[in-house]
Order: sequence, then C-alpha cells, then structure tokens
Amino acid sequence: MFFEGQVALITGASSGIGRATAEAMGCQGARVAVNYCKNHAGAEDTVEIIRRRSGDAIAVRADVTRATDVQALVRAGTAEEVAEVIVFLASPAAGYLTGETIEVNGGMWMD
Repeated sequence: MFFEGQVALITGASSGIGRATAEAMGCQGARVAVNYCKNHAGAEDTVEIIRRRSGDAIAVRADVTRATDVQALVRAGTAEEVAEVIVFLASPAAGYLTGETIEVNGGMWMD
C-alpha cells in the first residue's frame, strides 16, 4: 500500500473532495485524521467507511479558520503521530497555515 503507516490530516473530510481523498488514502494504508467543522455525522460515516476497508481513522472537530481550533486539532494525536503527518490537505480558508493554497475544486465553491 502506497501510504502504509503514514499519517494524513485532511480537513473538510466529512463530504465532497475531502471525503473522497480521506477514503482513498485510508484504503492505501494511511492513518487518517478526518477533520470536520459542522458535519459530525458525515465525518463519522467517512471514518466508518475507512475502517470497514481495514483502514485506521478518527474524526476530529476543528474550524480551520480559527488558530485555537487548529492547535487543538494537532493535539488530537501523539507527538509521534503529529511528527509523522505527511499530508495536510485543507480548504482555501486555511491558507494562513502555510501562506498558500491549491485550488482543487475546478473553480466552483461548494458550501
């Protein structure tokens, strides 16, 4: 498996592109932190799908536009797990984390 033993933190993973990415990475061996802001049921569904496919995932609530929530999101894992994060996929609203974002929605905003 391509991501075997690696950690992926994916924001917006309760639906849409984030969810599809979380499921795909979970199926390829990544341990996935499924971040959500409001859609707890969607996040739990994503976690369940990953686990049914023999993956490892947890749901973690955080609003990535708020620094305090992002700090709590990172604290959801152990120091070793946080150090192992290989992928942090975030919505454009989280651009302040890295200073840049990559648009992956084809130019369409989805709420």
